[in-house]
Amino acid sequence: MLGVVSLQDLTEIHKRCSSENIGDRREAVGALGTAFIYVPDRAQAWQDLVRLTQDKDIDVRRRAAGVLGLVFSYVPDKAQVWQDLHRLTQDKDRDVRLGVVDALGPALSHVPDKAQAWQDLVRLTQDEDRDVRRRAAGALGLAFSHVPDKAQAWQDLHRLNSG
Repeated sequence: MLGVVSLQDLTEIHKRCSSENIGDRREAVGALGTAFIYVPDRAQAWQDLVRLTQDKDIDVRRRAAGVLGLVFSYVPDKAQVWQDLHRLTQDKDRDVRLGVVDALGPALSHVPDKAQAWQDLVRLTQDEDRDVRRRAAGALGLAFSHVPDKAQAWQDLHRLNSG
């Protein structure tokens, strides 16, 4: 069990987010995902994760995008973090889109614009990448119970299934 995270640990995690060493940045993503609930400045930690979704290393980008969904509910400014997630659904990197698809399923109950999140997932079922499409279709199942317009969502699912 992680328990209490010291300020020194948090400072080290933040420092590793900007390290030149890929291994440090990979570890920082995992550490942020694990320690996020203990971080006093969650807005800064969120920004670290979003910045890491633009990292030069593909594995760092993918991991960071995936962690966003795990920590979404702990970030105070849901509107801002939703905008970050929404923007990342259109990222050029398929690994970031994969991570965001994985993030949207668990995060949808906390997203302020659930209708837009649903539409993002529907759009991602038409993604150029087969894995993104597959995961987006799976995320729709997780998201369905949180969508305000169930009739429209059902029509979307029916149309996707018929297409």
